[in-house]
Order: sequence, then structure tokens, then C-alpha cells
Amino acid sequence: MSVTFEKMREVDLSPWGFEQKAKVRRMSAQQKAAHKRALAKSNQLKIKTVGDDPAPEMTPSFEEDIIWCLSTLMDAPFPLTMQGIGEQDPELVEYISREAQDINSYFFLKPLENEKDEKAEASGGSTPGESSSGPTLNAHVTLNGR
Repeated sequence: MSVTFEKMREVDLSPWGFEQKAKVRRMSAQQKAAHKRALAKSNQLKIKTVGDDPAPEMTPSFEEDIIWCLSTLMDAPFPLTMQGIGEQDPELVEYISREAQDINSYFFLKPLENEKDEKAEASGGSTPGESSSGPTLNAHVTLNGR
């Protein structure tokens, strides 16, 4: 089976009232390193404020989702800043973050278009993944049973 990396993905934002789709990208090694530094810096700041009650919008998972969006969004119908993303619906931010994590996961493989067509013809119909609007094939490697 031939595979290719998905370099960019359009994300449908219509459930949140946006007509324009957002575009998330697969990060380069340099962008991935900067992204990891931003996450580490964010986590260090959280550790220093243990005992304080953080605002809900600054909880670890929500801030992480914003950082994922900042690192991967190429185009969106709202400002691509920490504040612009933070002002959006939390579920929208999490949805974009999940799509960004999916396209940037290790060994993210997407079958070539002509192979999907060949499989559909061979099976006499559509392939199981074809009817889903969700993510494409995503293979993860596990180490020592973890």
C-alpha cells in the first residue's frame, strides 16, 4: 500500500456558524520543536501557580488546545492570536486542536486517492472509511505494550 503524508487539512466550522473553513497544517520539525517549547513553558507557569485557582480558560487542557491552534492554523475566520482563539467557543477550539493533533501525529498515513478508488471497485462499493467525514487512517506505534 502506498501512502502519503497529509500536509494540510480543511476543517469544517459550520456547526459554529462559520461559512469559511479553517486550515490546519502538518508542522515541520522546527515548528514542532517551537510548539513543544511553548507547551513546556505553559506547563512551567502552571506548576508555579499550584494552589491558586486558575481561571477556567487557563486550565491545562484548554490552554494546550489554544497552543495547538496557534501552532497549526494557517487560515481561519477569526484572528489567529492567543486572544482571538481564546474568545471562540471551547468546543470549537478543542475540535480544531484535535484535528491539528491528528494531522501531526506520528506515522499519520493517508492512502493515495487512486488506491481508495481501487479498493472501492474491488469491494463492489464504498470503503468503510469513505462515508465518514472524520479523520483518515492514523497508525500509532506502541512501545513495550504502553
